[in-house]
Amino acid sequence: MRNNDSTQKKSKKSHKPNRKMSWLDKVKLWLLQHSKIAFLLDSSIFFLSAFGVFYLLFGTTLIPKPYQNFNYVFPLFLNLIFLVNMLYQGVFRDNFDGMLTIQDFADPFLYLNGVGLLFHSFFGIMGRNRKTIPPLLTLDHRYIWFPILTYITFFLVATLIILISKYIEKKKELIMTKHLTVFRIIYLLFLLFALIHFILGLFGLGFTPIVWNIWFFALGLTLFIHPWTIFYKTRIFQWYHLIFQALSGFFALLIWLMIFFFLSFIPDSSIPVSIDYQVNTKDKEIRINRGSFLDDIREYHDWINPLFMKSKIKYMIEN
Repeated sequence: MRNNDSTQKKSKKSHKPNRKMSWLDKVKLWLLQHSKIAFLLDSSIFFLSAFGVFYLLFGTTLIPKPYQNFNYVFPLFLNLIFLVNMLYQGVFRDNFDGMLTIQDFADPFLYLNGVGLLFHSFFGIMGRNRKTIPPLLTLDHRYIWFPILTYITFFLVATLIILISKYIEKKKELIMTKHLTVFRIIYLLFLLFALIHFILGLFGLGFTPIVWNIWFFALGLTLFIHPWTIFYKTRIFQWYHLIFQALSGFFALLIWLMIFFFLSFIPDSSIPVSIDYQVNTKDKEIRINRGSFLDDIREYHDWINPLFMKSKIKYMIEN
């Protein structure tokens, strides 16, 4: 018996997961252990989101004046509050056993907007003693399209998200293997473009700045998407990943802009990436502004067509 107990203990130890808790998991665990503080935080998020959405709809010019009536903006008010609180719950308050997936996030919007449209259209929203919001069909017909369209839009977006997520789950393994091959092909195409440009340079030709700008933007976008596809190869999508994607996208954009400006300021560069250029179709010239803002250098090339130009500088003007 003792031998069996010892073997069972060893097997349990060997099956323990050896992963460290992330800071987000620690926050969730702390909130689970401190229910009163968690309740206060949940209530604060709810009331702050309600106040913020109310100010956005009625304290700004986002919604035209004729529609700044609670009878018309109630569906938008309700969905925005629900969206903010669902994001908060999905990131900080879901437990470890039932992590919110994209389908769990979108499902409530189907019921909220499907049932909400039916009741709001024919019965209105009932208060304790009276109807606080009358039925839509009894309101001004010039403006009821706005709340109806709000319900339908949120319902269709939720439906589309669920359908896409189900399709992705079924095709996930196949898609991931294809992605690796696709990215290799894309990187080869980027390299091939650069090689063609330098080969054309041997004959005094080259691609125009607009083509190079598109190439540089596509390269930056690919370098941003590729790591996330590798990340999701071994992980399930969670809603808090959107926050990290937004932050990483912001920093990636800053880095891309810094490199873009740097390449734009290099004078007489063999890579004509430029933030400032002008095409003169009458004189068949293209002007590329180089250098800094205080010390501008204008390079003039012979323009052939929107894709090609002469790589040799025709003449240069320094300010």
